Amino acid sequence: MKPSSPAQSTNRGRWIPWAFVGAFAVVAAANGIFVWLAFDSFPGLETEGAYEKGLAYDSTLVAAGKQRELGWQASISHETAISAAGGLDLTLTVALSDRAGAPIAGLAVRALLWRPTAEGFDVPADLHEMAPGRYVAALTLPLPGQWDVRLIADGSGTSWQTSQRLILH
Repeated sequence: MKPSSPAQSTNRGRWIPWAFVGAFAVVAAANGIFVWLAFDSFPGLETEGAYEKGLAYDSTLVAAGKQRELGWQASISHETAISAAGGLDLTLTVALSDRAGAPIAGLAVRALLWRPTAEGFDVPADLHEMAPGRYVAALTLPLPGQWDVRLIADGSGTSWQTSQRLILH
């Protein structure tokens, strides 16, 4: 067997450094694609004051315990119609009752509706008592689809809240 010359062995191994460069280029390109996808798909939704809310979590648990002790219940119903602007005219009805099922009258009831998938569409509403324990609000939503509603009822030094997801057409 004929020994190879030093020039031949140097030429045979020239591709090895380029293989490393190519592998790193592939990794860098994949990372670039993932960074672009992350920035492109982030809707911008975040919790305001997340750190402070985390520190106050114990007081949130105490308030939730007090709310459970009240035993209040909410029944949310709605009627929708397509508005002239392409959104939805919504009539939101809430029936509030105590643990025994008796209606709870004389509360100040507020609602906040928001889209869980996009920010900038929050719609606040004050509900008016139409009958004992029955609160109603008429409002217009900019878009049909999935909405979260948070109800807050205040009265006699008591505050109670609940939330529910609605699919509105």
